[in-house]
Amino acid sequence: MSACYVSPFGRCRKCKGKRRIAHRIGRGSRDCRRCDGTGLRLRIGRHLFNHLRRLHRDGTRPNSPFHDK
Repeated sequence: MSACYVSPFGRCRKCKGKRRIAHRIGRGSRDCRRCDGTGLRLRIGRHLFNHLRRLHRDGTRPNSPFHDK
C-alpha cells in the first residue's frame, strides 16, 4: 500500500508506457485510448485507496450545510 502512496501511477499495459499504438493496417500510429496518450495508469491499490477514502468521506459528511449540532 505504501508503494501506491509514493508512486500512484504505473506504466500503461496496453501501450507499455510508449503512449502510442501502431495501427493494424498501414504504418501510422495513434494515441493509446486506455491511458489517453500519457503512458501512465492508476495503480490498482491506489484506485482502491481512493474509493475507500471517498466512501469514508461521504459517510461522515453531514447531509446539509445547516446540519443541527
